Amino acid sequence: MSESSESFSLVTWFRERRTSKIVEKFNEHVSKVIDTCNEFHLAMIALTREESFVESNEPGYAIDDVGEKDDESLQMDKFDEAEAAFKRVLIQERAADLIKQQLFKDISRIKLDSKVREDLFKLIYQIDPIANWIKVAAKNALILLDLHLEIPEDIWARFRTISEMVLSSARLLRKMIQVLGIDDKTLLDIRVEIETLEQSVDDIYFIVKKSILSENLAPQAMITAMDLLSGLENASDHAAGSADILYILVMASR
Repeated sequence: MSESSESFSLVTWFRERRTSKIVEKFNEHVSKVIDTCNEFHLAMIALTREESFVESNEPGYAIDDVGEKDDESLQMDKFDEAEAAFKRVLIQERAADLIKQQLFKDISRIKLDSKVREDLFKLIYQIDPIANWIKVAAKNALILLDLHLEIPEDIWARFRTISEMVLSSARLLRKMIQVLGIDDKTLLDIRVEIETLEQSVDDIYFIVKKSILSENLAPQAMITAMDLLSGLENASDHAAGSADILYILVMASR
């Protein structure tokens, strides 16, 4: 029986084709979305740290001799490292987008049950914007740095908190996909974690929005900071939306 005539759900399809090219490419896309979120979070760490090194296991980050640098030099180090990380966000998001485009081509070419194909497209369309909205946040952060628009440290710290939550959600989403069709209970438990993170982001969003509007910021800084905040909040929403799709697929297959 061909795949086009099988009445498979996406859950069944993932379970039985975990080593297929499509599934491997799908997992690669999710990993690249996570890489995009991670680079943004590294930038936030650089901007909000007191030391002159990035707390990361990634290669290429070294501890500077803080004793030999004045405050201005340390501040420039932070901005330079953050700017470099923000630019890597753009590179990673572009890589994720290229994988997405290849996924669409591959899915369109192979024989698939129409419902499986539709669900795959829906899931990809929900996951990919996570990286896109993080890119939007990164571009706005670069504007703030390039134009030397001042934002209070506590707002940057809130941005860091949200970025960590979005990164955690993206990583949890990958775990959901890894157990799709294998362990429903674990998948549903992880979905609750992502929903909790998304609710926390919503709460912080309004706190930060109020802070931005209540500070005596330059109009350019206020608009750009709000756009950055919206980018992070939308990324969080799409992570939760992706988890919701997986939840619906699992419940419908029971």
